[in-house]
Amino acid sequence: MKSTRIGLPRGSFSGLARQYWHYGRGRARVLRKHPDFVQPRHLVPAALVASLALSGAAATVVAAAVPLAAGLAGAYGAVLLAAGAHAARRAPARDAALVPAAIACMHVAYGAGVLAGLVGRRR
Repeated sequence: MKSTRIGLPRGSFSGLARQYWHYGRGRARVLRKHPDFVQPRHLVPAALVASLALSGAAATVVAAAVPLAAGLAGAYGAVLLAAGAHAARRAPARDAALVPAAIACMHVAYGAGVLAGLVGRRR
């Protein structure tokens, strides 16, 4: 396994996703062992992933769910764009343009890792 140092940016989105997937799985292990440690911030990315997945799946079956799925995705997209605009004030344009995608990558991978860790088989 290749070693990564803390504080260095990942070389790719797949590397970033892998890192945050493992962070999420690790957080799930901690939450299983110490349920009193649960804070809302630990579960928000998992709730985001679950909400987007469930509303998206429902929208493919029930037409009335389409506005819900679109609203959730649109609201999250607006938050990502605002983060990119904020970064653009302080970072080079190329870096600022990648901020929304990097944040989405981290949120989705971490949230999916937490969900997988919480519903997965206990070791």
